[in-house]
Amino acid sequence: LDMLWGITEGLLEIHKNGKLHRNIHGGNILIDSELYDDARLSDVGMYGPCNETIRHDIPLDTRHVYGVLPFVAPEVLRGGEFTSAADIYSFGIVMSVFATGEKPWHNVAHDDKLAKKICHGERPLIPEYTPYYYANLMKQCWNDNPKERPS
Repeated sequence: LDMLWGITEGLLEIHKNGKLHRNIHGGNILIDSELYDDARLSDVGMYGPCNETIRHDIPLDTRHVYGVLPFVAPEVLRGGEFTSAADIYSFGIVMSVFATGEKPWHNVAHDDKLAKKICHGERPLIPEYTPYYYANLMKQCWNDNPKERPS
């Protein structure tokens, strides 16, 4: 939980400054190799645009959506504007990685079929052993309605 706390502190600071991360995933999280209980977000501002309008007549694999597909919020995949709520969605997917020790949808291709599943509400499975409050927070972060996600 301490690592998640470090990530949320960084995300809060980014959002307080009126900025967005736009690319939260396991590869952009730095973990202290000596403490193993401290984590920080990295690569702030190192990615392409996520807030441009996406043309739905263009195949998904040629559109300008940047990020690691399982961590991209459904509204962004649908062509919506990238907001702080999209960062919160990505954080919820990171919580899933911490809960399971596995990358989300590690056993399926990261293609337009997966994007459609995400857009239709599919989310990573939550193991039975996941504490209720932790699982509940993940589900809130994954809410299909960005306005219903924690801020």
